[in-house]
Amino acid sequence: MEIRIIKNAPGVMYKPVAEGIVLQITEGKFTLGELGSKKFELFYVNTNQKEEIEPDIPKYHLWDVISLIPPKSYIYFTSMSMKDKGRVEIGLHRYSWESKETELICTAMDDLFLYPEQKKTKIFVLDENYLLFQNMYLKTNAVENYQGFLDFELALYSIREKKSFVITDQYLLQAGISFMAPMGKNICAIKTGYNLLCNNGFRYLNEAETVVENIGFVNIKQMISDILLKQKNIYIDIIDQVKADKTIPAYRVEGEYLIYSRVSREGSEEVIFYHYTDKEVNACIFPNVHKMEDLSRPCILNGMPCIFIESRKGAQLYNLKKEKKEFVFGNDTQVKDILEDLIVVETKHRRKLFKNAYTTVQVFQYKDRSMLIHERGSFGGVMAPEDKTLYLFMKS
Repeated sequence: MEIRIIKNAPGVMYKPVAEGIVLQITEGKFTLGELGSKKFELFYVNTNQKEEIEPDIPKYHLWDVISLIPPKSYIYFTSMSMKDKGRVEIGLHRYSWESKETELICTAMDDLFLYPEQKKTKIFVLDENYLLFQNMYLKTNAVENYQGFLDFELALYSIREKKSFVITDQYLLQAGISFMAPMGKNICAIKTGYNLLCNNGFRYLNEAETVVENIGFVNIKQMISDILLKQKNIYIDIIDQVKADKTIPAYRVEGEYLIYSRVSREGSEEVIFYHYTDKEVNACIFPNVHKMEDLSRPCILNGMPCIFIESRKGAQLYNLKKEKKEFVFGNDTQVKDILEDLIVVETKHRRKLFKNAYTTVQVFQYKDRSMLIHERGSFGGVMAPEDKTLYLFMKS
């Protein structure tokens, strides 16, 4: 994999678009109430040129949009215009980086002052036509010593018909959807139910106030069909389920693996690597996990499940399949990311007699244990849009 180093400034957010194209998000020049706008630019890495997306449309980060369509042909953003008494008209736009065309795909009226303390909105882009809207509202528990986003509204929206369809699955309306991510053509990983590790939910929520948490897979076409047919139970291929005494606080898709953590009330974490194609499961257990910061760091290195074991002496990368340590780093080095067989780390160098303290970023290749990059500066981010080129963002 080719490595490209990109010098960037603090406060810049980068998202992969396609090979050689990166979305750069910075602070914009507009404000609405106390909310500042965002500036969206396409950064063409090979030519070092930038192209702003629709500069005349103020963009605000109000709705969280998650596209489940591979490849990601569109860039989504929201615009807002104030109406009266704090009410705003929110527009959801999609921009095609290939045709350079922008389409307003839906609008809604809402109370701006509900966001983000009392209300959050998440939108899953299921396909070219259908969006799954989920509104989450702040709710207080029975004894009024805990607040969390535990109330949900869900609806399916058709872009072509400009029409919403009610979701009748009572479980989803009660539990909500925490996570969806594409696994392959038309198949997505899904996690439902809310996290009890966050904000000490184990302590403050009684069993009646918790819900069943499920993790598994869903066929997107079947999901859309179930909603349109008003099915009372949308089909999910469940691979794991917990309630009250356990929670599933962390989850992600990496290659063909669905990686997630299952944590007990007592603080025992079980990390699960589930291979979607061959159904193989690798797992390991860690004690003393009582908050989100205590969770372990699983990863896939060169197609194999691995885990970071961190201590005061430093970090070790342990290979679950080979049952051995692959890399050992000192306590002055922090592993930032792993992509395919590349390990990206940041090292703090202390001040010496005639040298000031400084920071470097290194990229190691797993196969031959070689160092490919040694660059002075701080880590700013890393991505590999199509697994062909690794873009390493540096802060000087």
